[in-house]
Amino acid sequence: MKNAIVRELERRLMSETRSDTILEVSIKTEAVKCYNILKCIIDVVLFLGERDLAFTGSSHRIGDSNNGNFLGLIEVLFRCDPILQEHVLSVEELQKRSEQLQVHYLSPDSQNEFIAECSNLCREEIAQLITDTLKEHVIPLSDCRAQAYDNVANVTGKYNGAQAKIQEQRSTAIFSPCGCHTLNLCGNDAAECTPEAITLFGTIQTVYHLFSSSPKQWGLLQNCIGCSLHDMSETRWSDRVECVKPFAAHLRGIKLALKTS
Repeated sequence: MKNAIVRELERRLMSETRSDTILEVSIKTEAVKCYNILKCIIDVVLFLGERDLAFTGSSHRIGDSNNGNFLGLIEVLFRCDPILQEHVLSVEELQKRSEQLQVHYLSPDSQNEFIAECSNLCREEIAQLITDTLKEHVIPLSDCRAQAYDNVANVTGKYNGAQAKIQEQRSTAIFSPCGCHTLNLCGNDAAECTPEAITLFGTIQTVYHLFSSSPKQWGLLQNCIGCSLHDMSETRWSDRVECVKPFAAHLRGIKLALKTS
């Protein structure tokens, strides 16, 4: 009887152990799957961010030709990645049935979260790069008495910017923003108070986003005007001039492209 009881206890223990093992394997498999999906998404975020390309289009649906660069690249990548393909197709099916979607990391909100996280990592990397470069060239940070950059948040941020990180190490390294860049910001703020300027630059930016949202739209624009439009800089007025020039020179062709699209 004792041996039978022992054998039964061993059988149950082995059964529970196998169940736990199966569960662990299932969890690990799902984790690897999520990792591969997120890796592809991060690669797309970095690709678009490095090239200063628009993420979203006029649609947020999988398979729509106007869904923007982000979803467009995801659709290209899933052809070579079965795991990503399964994920994207499941999201597309739910969208077609208008069902409530679980977290799938492809929405505009998720895109913004990924962009913010990448931005935070860039800030940390920039501060470390500056200090490492100073050490490499034997320039002691203890001799630093001031810092001057333009007004880009990665370096000027009050809490996490490069200037703040350096001031943590050397309190005398007081930050002073670039005078010319600050003047550009003043011009930008002044223009935002003028309805005519708001309409002009807003229209140029909207048209740029419309045509840059898909290769098809961009090709149509090229056929009509023979050149490219440019993304609107928020801080450099010289860049804004370059954005206005092709728009003013090819207004008739842009109107034709808008009517054709």
